[in-house]
Amino acid sequence: MEFEAHEDLGATRAEVTQITGGLARNQVPDRCEFFVDLRTTPNLDHATVADEIGAMLESEVVIHSHRYQPIATNASEVVVRAALEVANASAGIGSVTTSDWAFLKGIPAVKVGPGDTNRSHRPNEYLLLSELKEGVAFYDQLVQTYFRMAAKEVVHV
Repeated sequence: MEFEAHEDLGATRAEVTQITGGLARNQVPDRCEFFVDLRTTPNLDHATVADEIGAMLESEVVIHSHRYQPIATNASEVVVRAALEVANASAGIGSVTTSDWAFLKGIPAVKVGPGDTNRSHRPNEYLLLSELKEGVAFYDQLVQTYFRMAAKEVVHV
């Protein structure tokens, strides 16, 4: 399945995270359920995506939760510029995992963390001590850089 990519966050991917079906090893199951974890991007509507998936499959498609809505912070926001400066990066990357950031509703935010994002929410997920230390240093620099940049944007009356 392919969905329209977001200009900053990239493509939406579907991951089958659970499969259940059958009652016994010697019986043909009457049903099979797949739980598909699909993290949409702000340019996609959950209901429309569910309808598109339903049209591709001969199955009932049900949205498990409407709690997490996809969001993005404009690259011009101070918090984004500060994070990019500290990371020595020209652009951010979209996260395929979710966070409570989704509940901030319009408050500019970035999602950052130590370690390799590709190990997040996987079997045997881990974080190296060196990555944890680098993360602490990053957060320290991010806070300082954010307040330095924000202070320059304050309009003095």
